[in-house]
Amino acid sequence: MSGKKGMKHYPLAVKLAAVRMYHEEGKSQQEITELLEIRDRGRVKKWLRAYRQDGTQAFQAGRSADGRQSQSRRTRRPILPGWRWRTTC
Repeated sequence: MSGKKGMKHYPLAVKLAAVRMYHEEGKSQQEITELLEIRDRGRVKKWLRAYRQDGTQAFQAGRSADGRQSQSRRTRRPILPGWRWRTTC
């Protein structure tokens, strides 16, 4: 399943356009939301925060809207030195 019911996914070009409009054209988040017809008012804010933290890599596959890696793609690290994750059940 790709997301919650009714959730819209935006292409990379739309996310980068939003970032460009904010930084280069000085448009407000509300203006960008209206111009690009983005449903969620907070979406642009999340994209801007993610871009500020990770640049364009924030929008690569396997990352959430706010730029964090999805749980399934994170690499697990042992808690204690020499301890390993159990791979068999």
